[in-house]
Amino acid sequence: MKSGFDYYAVVHPKTSQKLGEIFNIAEKVGEIETARGNLLVVRIVILGASPNRQDAEFWLAAHNFRLTSLDFDPVPIWPPQLRSNGIDEPLFSHIPQIYQTPFIQPDAAPMAATLDMHAIPHALPHSRLAAFLGFAPVRRLSSQIEGSCCFLRASRYLPWSAYMLSHDHPSGLTLADPPALSPLESPMETNPIVPPSAPILQQVLRQATNKHYDIALARTNLPARHGTPPSVSIARIRSAHR
Repeated sequence: MKSGFDYYAVVHPKTSQKLGEIFNIAEKVGEIETARGNLLVVRIVILGASPNRQDAEFWLAAHNFRLTSLDFDPVPIWPPQLRSNGIDEPLFSHIPQIYQTPFIQPDAAPMAATLDMHAIPHALPHSRLAAFLGFAPVRRLSSQIEGSCCFLRASRYLPWSAYMLSHDHPSGLTLADPPALSPLESPMETNPIVPPSAPILQQVLRQATNKHYDIALARTNLPARHGTPPSVSIARIRSAHR
């Protein structure tokens, strides 16, 4: 267990008060009915800088748990995948799910690329294999199937990992349906783009250097453009396009 994360404990009602004294958060979220009475489901959180951290460690150790700040989660290294609700969803259909040990030092020598492959018993045809890299040989793989999701761990000292056994596309890649318009709404009207009425820059610059064009403008009582600096012409065009 790691500090700062939410965990859920199923305890006797008399224990809930003690949890409130040990953990930073001890919130009742539900009840479970049993033949011997109801049990409480309590959300517990212990912060890393909590003054009660040692008490929380003792309480968790008495229930076969260990509080740590290290990340013991196996690292999914292949294939590329999405993680949705804590479940690894591989992007490639027919590739084993490969997890690497989290206990690798940054300056450690490269490990031998030997994969420990395991087939997960399941009713799905051609279900995805699981493979481990850098772990001690896994003699007995702990696994549990829920629908198309497989929960597994290479050792009882490691947390559970979850990945999709099926070869379906990840749900995170599914495009959402377009929203249904209400009777009061209508599709957005698209107006055609009207080209600007201002002259093109190349045309203005060509006219500004053409003395004969000024004569033609003078005959029609229009202002002459010859000798107008290009910077002024550019400024006029920019103003017209705004």
